[in-house]
Amino acid sequence: MLSNPRFHLAVLLVLSILCVPSAQAQKRAGDRAIPTIYATPHAPVAPMPAGASPKTSMARDTLRNFTRSNTVFRVPSSALVDGSTGWIHGTNSFEDQSKATRLTLPAGARNGSVEQVFVTFIHKANEVTTEQYAIEIFDVDGTTGGPGTLLGGQIFSFAFVDADEDLNTPAFTTIHVFDTPIDVPDEFFVVVDFGAYTPADYERAAIASTDFLGRFVSEDWEQLSGGGWINMSTSWFSEANNGWLMWLEAIVQYDAAVSAPPVITHTPITTAPAGEDLTISASITGSAPISVALLAYAPGGTTTTPPILNMTNVGGNQWQVVVPSANVDLRGLRYAIGAADQTGATSNTPDFNVAVTDAEGLSQPLAVNGTGESAYRLVSIPVTVSNASPGTLLEDDLGAYDPASWRLFGLRADQTYAEFPSSGSMTPGAAFWLASSEAGRSITTGPATSVSIAGEYAIPLNPGWTFVGTPFNFPVGRQQVRLASGGTLDIRAFNGSWGAHTGALQPFSGYAVAAVDSDQLLVAPFGADILARTSATPREAEAAVDETGRIDWQIRILAQAEGASDTDNAAVLASTSSPQWDALDRPEAPVIGDYVSVYFGHADWSVPFRRFTTDARPYEGSRAVWTFELSASVDSPITLTFDGVADVPADQEVWLIDHLEKTTLNLRETPNYVVTGSVEAYADRFSLLVGEAAALSPALDAAAELPQDLVLESYPNPFRSSTTIRFALPADDVVTLKVFDLLGKEVATLLSEQSTARGYHTVTWDGLNQARQEVRSGMYLYVLESGTGRATGRVIALR
Repeated sequence: MLSNPRFHLAVLLVLSILCVPSAQAQKRAGDRAIPTIYATPHAPVAPMPAGASPKTSMARDTLRNFTRSNTVFRVPSSALVDGSTGWIHGTNSFEDQSKATRLTLPAGARNGSVEQVFVTFIHKANEVTTEQYAIEIFDVDGTTGGPGTLLGGQIFSFAFVDADEDLNTPAFTTIHVFDTPIDVPDEFFVVVDFGAYTPADYERAAIASTDFLGRFVSEDWEQLSGGGWINMSTSWFSEANNGWLMWLEAIVQYDAAVSAPPVITHTPITTAPAGEDLTISASITGSAPISVALLAYAPGGTTTTPPILNMTNVGGNQWQVVVPSANVDLRGLRYAIGAADQTGATSNTPDFNVAVTDAEGLSQPLAVNGTGESAYRLVSIPVTVSNASPGTLLEDDLGAYDPASWRLFGLRADQTYAEFPSSGSMTPGAAFWLASSEAGRSITTGPATSVSIAGEYAIPLNPGWTFVGTPFNFPVGRQQVRLASGGTLDIRAFNGSWGAHTGALQPFSGYAVAAVDSDQLLVAPFGADILARTSATPREAEAAVDETGRIDWQIRILAQAEGASDTDNAAVLASTSSPQWDALDRPEAPVIGDYVSVYFGHADWSVPFRRFTTDARPYEGSRAVWTFELSASVDSPITLTFDGVADVPADQEVWLIDHLEKTTLNLRETPNYVVTGSVEAYADRFSLLVGEAAALSPALDAAAELPQDLVLESYPNPFRSSTTIRFALPADDVVTLKVFDLLGKEVATLLSEQSTARGYHTVTWDGLNQARQEVRSGMYLYVLESGTGRATGRVIALR
């Protein structure tokens, strides 16, 4: 439960008184069609143990957490009953007659005594001086209304410190505790007498000093307009250099005689139309006359102290107030009522939720348009609509469903995509892939109702990934979102490529959330418990986990191809991590459209993910090894860039092994590597090795091992624009490589009697014939002839 005392209605009242597997090949619905997106199901596995529960807040020391002001008294928020003890903070609220600090106990208070006094000084001069002064308590003279009989006091000394005439400079504050508490009546004065004292003449000087009392009525004493400071000399406002300021606070202990709390009878308002004033009424009765009734209200997303309205007595026990129409909208509304009687007894209602309805609803422009991967965005609806069918919500804005115009996909529980009309209902909290080929379009909801802002909104999460959106029509801070299980929260956003999301969740946007088991995403509408505490108020949200301190270094792997990229991948070295799954490992988000996907494959880990975008591990012996894979729906060259190699300790070597190409690369010398991708990824194709040279040499030697047989294969297969043909020779040889159609007609010559060394080699066929024309769709044969032998392979061109 969030606990911020300044936001609780009770306090305000008293102060006022007082992973995804391999993707299939992309298909198109036509020349201009937005691409279909696919995902394949995962197998359920046993979840990992749940993480720690959210931390509870420490209780505040209410005695020392009040902001200074001109308020005469400040009372803690705890309800006081007859005979209990409470504290009062008295500050400098001066009477016009005496300019001294006159304090009044609340009605019903008895047995008051001053026990401590806070005194703060700021000296104007650039010097330090030492003074003595007496803090004295007087009763009220019945004739003059000023200080009367001395009730007690004590002499103290103090060293003044320079403040350079800046009231914002931290002042020096001292706390004086009286040796014996000084009993006080209902009203009394706290004064300060300056001079050189001895215990023998203290009482005489304090009582008989007419100059002392006279100074309090002289023009030398002034109260600054912004607070409770007293000017002890007019020289503060002149060119003289010996002025100083003082701030005084008395702490009084008393027994509170409080009557039974007022009784508030109220019929909650559950719905209200947007844009109209909202009248709220209540019947309030008590054993003592009601002195004040207040209403605190907060539209959804309120981040500051909520407005407090004084209710008006409209006759008898009836009280009424109007919430302005500007605050009644599709953010929703929450309110609570409080009252106090003349003895200081207070009570307040729980908070109530008002569902606000709007016949016009909301309209949100689409941020992007196009027909490629970058055209897709995750969208959500942050209000409740009468019909959440995507057809009802979208076709009136985007036109009849047409894959060449716009497309919508939802993510099923088994991690496959479902296209409209099977994509699912657009209820609050759910998100969907949406792409539009035309600019200038918007989503309009039609008649809508705000989602309840009482407590946390629960969004069900499937094992694996779930697409979610904030259910509220206002931004929700990252600290207001948590997993019901208490586990580590992993939120991703897509903006042309996936990335970690640590900012606020925005209405109409969508995000991907990972869960290791069935769970709930709990979204709190407020960042603090801003009204009265009830069982429905949100618990404290788990803050975003900062893992920076746990990471020794990381190498980011960036993949970039024409029309697609994947930049959210990291091989992390963390001495505290586990070689198995832990909170530092992050799964790969679902692929979409034309994609490039670099990922660490871990089918052996006990989580419902098989692909990971972050793999954290410690050194094992004197080296660390990461294996990763590459999958892509594009067949253009892909550049892998390894960023962060310079952060690896200088005594460690950094190498890349391409097990498919039988190639090794020193990444300290060359941090880039160009390959061709394939939809069907080659398992554990790449190894990233970091460690001492002696520890890495066996793996590097094995990777460079020469072939013993003739090898011939191609990838990607099928291909759209080009394919890479890979062959291996067990000995130096002369090679010819040609492409034929199924009728045996030669289509292209890639190598012609080429002298080639023993080892692994690649040749790219760009899908063109001898006349440099694009070949038709279909199957083709590629034939390798050498002195060692002859080999044939098949490849499919898709046009």
